[in-house]
Amino acid sequence: MGYFLWRSDRGEEFCVIEEPDISKSWELTKGIPRLETLSSPIACKMNPAFRKDVRLSDNLYGSSVPVISRRTREALEASTTNRVEFLPARITNHKRRAEPEEYFVLHPLDMVECIDTEASGVEWNRISPDRISRCRTLVLREDAVPADFKIFRLAHWGSNIMVRQDLAEALQAAGLTGLSFRPTQGFTGIG
Repeated sequence: MGYFLWRSDRGEEFCVIEEPDISKSWELTKGIPRLETLSSPIACKMNPAFRKDVRLSDNLYGSSVPVISRRTREALEASTTNRVEFLPARITNHKRRAEPEEYFVLHPLDMVECIDTEASGVEWNRISPDRISRCRTLVLREDAVPADFKIFRLAHWGSNIMVRQDLAEALQAAGLTGLSFRPTQGFTGIG
């Protein structure tokens, strides 16, 4: 089937956001549920370095975590069966006003141990030896991914969200903006 890395694409005139203010953000990379403990929406500010760019895409650019629109959420809910949280986010524009559209931080909870560490040429993190720092090229053992999983995090490299090819194609066909899906071939941990 094939899997892709979830990424964002800026596109013309679409805003760029700053890194969202998420307490204990490391919990996201471990697939720890956060929805029940979230006391208020996650603050996301438009980056002042891009003041002329104010349009909101369906997958905002500039964040290490996906910040998605209600349209993207609905498309994912209609297509996925595995565990995903949608953490409410509030987008603040350049005038420091909250945008009225609903946004969410996409938080897949399922972690899948499917990286072929030898074929990938994995380099383990020296400080956290159970985490991957980089690799030569990302190679997945697709047979290790449950057949019904369309979106998940990589075990030992939880900052990377994987999307099954059919889901990526469906999201793109829906005309959602700001989406980019990077092939695993040639992925080293950068980009």
